[in-house]
Amino acid sequence: MPNLALLALEASDGTVVLTSITLVFAMLVALCLIITLEGKIFDNINNKKNDKPAAPKASAAPAAKAAPAAKPAAEKPAADASATAPAANA
Repeated sequence: MPNLALLALEASDGTVVLTSITLVFAMLVALCLIITLEGKIFDNINNKKNDKPAAPKASAAPAAKAAPAAKPAAEKPAADASATAPAANA
């Protein structure tokens, strides 16, 4: 049977584990940001080569005037509203 004393963890072991996990995830986030930044840089380079704007801009004059909004439905008469309201006790 193996010596159980060799399997015991010390306080410094937890510190090493937490530091390692923190560094691994911090580097993962940093690499994701770097790759995203590189993608944006290369997209801009490709757009400049093809003489295309990065994002289409809205034109100064609208192409067509938007249709007016639909009118709201007719309101119910006041008599119907009072019929559904609870009666006040005198």
